Amino acid sequence: MRFVAWMRRGLAPLALAASFSSGCAPAPPEPVIVTPALPDWSAADQRETQGELEACLDCDATEAAILDYVGLRDRIRAVEQPGSPD
Repeated sequence: MRFVAWMRRGLAPLALAASFSSGCAPAPPEPVIVTPALPDWSAADQRETQGELEACLDCDATEAAILDYVGLRDRIRAVEQPGSPD
């Protein structure tokens, strides 16, 4: 009988909203972070790359791209290490 009275007063949507906002919703799941695999660069590969960059006279764009790549690798490593600040 009370429900019918609410319906007449237009309070049914309010009653439904109150029941849905009671805090019974489950907690959201922990996010899953997927990072790409990083290839290992040997010391010899790094020396060879450094020598090629030093021999290049006009390689500003290449140097910028490598610095960007280094930054991305550092950020991926930071995500892969639990508890590390990013």
